[in-house]
Amino acid sequence: MISIPDNRIVLAARDAMERLINNLDRVKGRLDPDSSYAICPKNHPALIGKGDLALVFELGGHGTAEQRIGLVGKIVYYYERPTYPNNYILEGMYVGSAPYTIQCTAETLRNMGFDNIPYHEEVSFSPKKNMFPLFYHLASDLRDGGTYEVYDFDKLPPSGLKNIKEISGQAEETVRIIQSEIASGRYVLNVDYHGTRDSPEEAIRRMLFVRTMKGSDTGEIVFGDLDHLTLSPRIKIENLWTPEEGL
Repeated sequence: MISIPDNRIVLAARDAMERLINNLDRVKGRLDPDSSYAICPKNHPALIGKGDLALVFELGGHGTAEQRIGLVGKIVYYYERPTYPNNYILEGMYVGSAPYTIQCTAETLRNMGFDNIPYHEEVSFSPKKNMFPLFYHLASDLRDGGTYEVYDFDKLPPSGLKNIKEISGQAEETVRIIQSEIASGRYVLNVDYHGTRDSPEEAIRRMLFVRTMKGSDTGEIVFGDLDHLTLSPRIKIENLWTPEEGL
């Protein structure tokens, strides 16, 4: 079971992530000389992962000695400049027009019957040094203090897993359930990356990781990356006024 952090742990993780961002070096914007963008060294000690669009930072465990819960911070990067070959450029990370969509997606998945959704939160942040406001994500560290290893489906351990057919079937069933719920009309799906609304299978599948306990040759399916799409309840508006009805 994936632990959900309390508010004290969340606040401590936010503080850790924002101190990390504020301590990064800056470079001047290309078009606006008064703006600056953070650059993250590729060998940053807290950097533990890099996807197609985001960097993932380890924020450490927070909480009491009896119960420490790890969170990670995730932030968008857009490209790597030849002039800064050893850094990632964190440029263009404006706060979206619809904040908190990741929380909505997590809650919608719970409403669909998936009961082990990790903690996810989108946080708006105004860093120092004349940098534009940006957002980052906090999420449960699925490694759970080093107890587990976490893999993408296409990057499983070389030794393989005994139950790979079972977990592949679970992944396909998860995709089927979500698509069925969308087709029912109760929920709305918007795909941001890795697919389209008409062909969302890849975006849905990319939410899923394989998690294995260290030393084990079996794994389990876990939700781990909710950035690629937005799920929300369909809002039904009763008694909607139309121009034909007049004032």
